[in-house]
Amino acid sequence: MRTTVEIPEGQRRALHSLALRKGLRGFSQVIQEAISFYIQNRKELKDERIELLRMKGSWSAATTRQVKNRIQQVRKNWKS
Repeated sequence: MRTTVEIPEGQRRALHSLALRKGLRGFSQVIQEAISFYIQNRKELKDERIELLRMKGSWSAATTRQVKNRIQQVRKNWKS
């Protein structure tokens, strides 16, 4: 199915480059793979959130603080 999607020029160049490295003429297959990956990971994230909510209250206060601190440290190093 054909559709039109607006993307920034930098992303278009990156997609074209990925497609060329895979030996493809266009980048439709790269987009399809990216969408499939995104959808699958969103489903897995939802499943993980549900599991985490089930675990609410199972950690001690000290463990909770340690985990929160570690998450904050990791987030500081994320590149956006």
